[in-house]
Amino acid sequence: MDYAKEALKLHAKWNGKLETVPKMKIENRDDLSIAYTPGVAAPCLEIEKDKKNSYVYTGRAHTVAVISDGSAVLGLGNIGPEAGMPVMEGKCVLFKALGNVDAVPLCLNTQDTDELVQIISSLEPSFGGINLEDIAAPRCFEVEKRLQEKMNIPVFHDDQHGTAIVVCAALVNALKLAEKQNPTIVINGAGSAGVAIATLILKIGLGNVILVDKQGILTADMDLTSGQRGLIDKLNKEGKTGLLKDALVGADVFIGVSEGHIVSKDMIASAYEAGIEFFIQKPINSVEVEAVIKKVSDGLSMKRMVRKMQNIFMEDTSPAPVTVPDNSEQIENSLRTILTRIGIIGDIGSKDIISIVKYLVDHQDHADSLTVSDLCSRFCDTPKSMEQRIRRTAFNGLVNLAHLGLEDYSNEIFVDYSSTLYNFEQVRREMDFIRGKTDKHGNVRIKQFLNALASYCQ
Repeated sequence: MDYAKEALKLHAKWNGKLETVPKMKIENRDDLSIAYTPGVAAPCLEIEKDKKNSYVYTGRAHTVAVISDGSAVLGLGNIGPEAGMPVMEGKCVLFKALGNVDAVPLCLNTQDTDELVQIISSLEPSFGGINLEDIAAPRCFEVEKRLQEKMNIPVFHDDQHGTAIVVCAALVNALKLAEKQNPTIVINGAGSAGVAIATLILKIGLGNVILVDKQGILTADMDLTSGQRGLIDKLNKEGKTGLLKDALVGADVFIGVSEGHIVSKDMIASAYEAGIEFFIQKPINSVEVEAVIKKVSDGLSMKRMVRKMQNIFMEDTSPAPVTVPDNSEQIENSLRTILTRIGIIGDIGSKDIISIVKYLVDHQDHADSLTVSDLCSRFCDTPKSMEQRIRRTAFNGLVNLAHLGLEDYSNEIFVDYSSTLYNFEQVRREMDFIRGKTDKHGNVRIKQFLNALASYCQ
């Protein structure tokens, strides 16, 4: 599909992507009198008594202003406020569609820092939060900082905070998969996004950061922006100098938030020769992404298989009791994490599951010979009721995993637990039930479920 052509056609047809729709109908005089005069005076007076009531009697609590000066719109540059409006409308659509938050696009006809701060701060009574968008660096840093200090509502700069959150979330999980600690992370692009990413990486302690821009590897003697200057003492612990290619020597992670095609074929080749797992760059190649997902999925499956083989080997060849963790709190924390991930930590049977699994871990030598009913009888006088609670809770986990699989077959939680805690064929059956392809639910093998949880704690 030619997205540019289609976008032009539909934007012209829509005449913008937003409209105002009232929550109430005006069908008679009473409706009008409640929505407007004289009834509207009552909430006005309540807000006068306490300004916090504006969050109760108006839409302020769920309304955000999406604000830009049009100086750094997408990769198009300083195209002005009018030209930036389609992007701001689009962001408002995302707020509503993905978060059910109402948003208003505001493109301001000034690129003066003082004026921006004055105008935006004056809007505070009308909104519950401010989303700054596509304001050029370094002005964006000062605007955001001064607004944070001046306003009593959240101020979020998408190009800084939004990008940093998404990148760091991906990085945290990538480092877990790669089992990599204290990596050297090269960030190319030291504008609003690059500085914000570096700041968050350092704040959560992910690794050593080397920040690169058109000057090369940033050092204290260079011409730096205020945002760069505030970070410079925390960067580049190895003391590297030179250009991007020099920064990439021995690096573990590369994050590009500058212009495209900055990385040469030779750099990519060197990265793969150094043992890099994945190298994805814009424009994103869907085939490569699918290959990455499959590789990750296969890797996780292999880890599970190795773990199972180790357990079997140890059972077959080692008559001595297997040493298990004696830290009850640690075991419970691990279990709570897993139950949280599959969405059943709040279910009534979750406490029962934790109790039995802790027993299984502590009594491996004979627990396998016990039935679920036998296990339950060790904890209460009504073992059947306990078993039913466990069964219902475990089934809810199966349903949750099935929904995850339908949304994203490569979802990490789905991949991790659909064939360990449960029989994968039963998960697929539940997915088919949700789709309406069958009238039969998936089944849960309770003993398998409990034993699998125990294996995660060993």
